[in-house]
Amino acid sequence: MKKRSDPCSDPSSQNQTKIAFEARMSRLMQAAGAKNDSELARALGITPQSVGPARSRLQIPAAWVERISEISGNSSDWIFFGRGTMCAGNTPNLQQNTPEKGDTTQTACPRCSTLEEELRIERREQKELAAENRQLHRDKEALLRENGELREKVARLEERKRRYELTHGFPAESSGIGS
Repeated sequence: MKKRSDPCSDPSSQNQTKIAFEARMSRLMQAAGAKNDSELARALGITPQSVGPARSRLQIPAAWVERISEISGNSSDWIFFGRGTMCAGNTPNLQQNTPEKGDTTQTACPRCSTLEEELRIERREQKELAAENRQLHRDKEALLRENGELREKVARLEERKRRYELTHGFPAESSGIGS
């Protein structure tokens, strides 16, 4: 009689479980707008120490998914399973939600569309500011060069004045030179 292997001890099964957990956790954090475990805990209203054990067990409590879904308006089905639309208020368009090979697009909710438009505006403004900063930097460099040239000219004139005074024996101001 063959021994049945424990599916939990199978390394490929453990790896798949970890990958699935990381994908869920990533969607949960995305929905919460969290960049790390501390921000996720803050969004959930729990202590940051509570996130570690869930990571260790590779299990996200259903209450977390429900809470973030309520707060963010994102679909709990999308958060937990990665299917359907990200936003709960959207009616799924089966044609759009059946990704083609390599296609990762999803139906955007109105809130997401607004945020994407704001992001486009912010990026455009950022590019404009960067271009303005580059122009100001070029202008500053030109002014510094001009300032250096003027300092050199003043130094040459002062040297000419000093030589004139030495050769003629009196200050250049009284002769009308240099004033």
